[in-house]
Amino acid sequence: MDTLREVSREEWLAHYRNKGDVPEDYTHVEADGTERPWTEEEWEDMILEHRRHPDLDGKDLSYIGKRREEYPDETEQLGVIWSILAKLSEDGVDIGDEGREWVKLFKDIKAKYPKPD
Repeated sequence: MDTLREVSREEWLAHYRNKGDVPEDYTHVEADGTERPWTEEEWEDMILEHRRHPDLDGKDLSYIGKRREEYPDETEQLGVIWSILAKLSEDGVDIGDEGREWVKLFKDIKAKYPKPD
């Protein structure tokens, strides 16, 4: 996903306030069962902490979860990536100093802790 533009606190809050999301719509229930309206500060904290970035509000992001459900797990993905890097390196492709160091590190670790038969 592209990097989201920086949004000021004021713009973030104004976005949701303009949609009709206001502190007066929320009720705080005290431990003794009494109720009171949310303070402006409580509402702002909730909006800033739990609401989507204004540019993402209303966008369907369900594809993210659907992809995650079907992708192989991260361990399997990394294993494939490292084996591709090792193969490229063995075939003489320059994967850079850092790439060679990482391939060596993984090979050394695998040699130190081999899979049991």
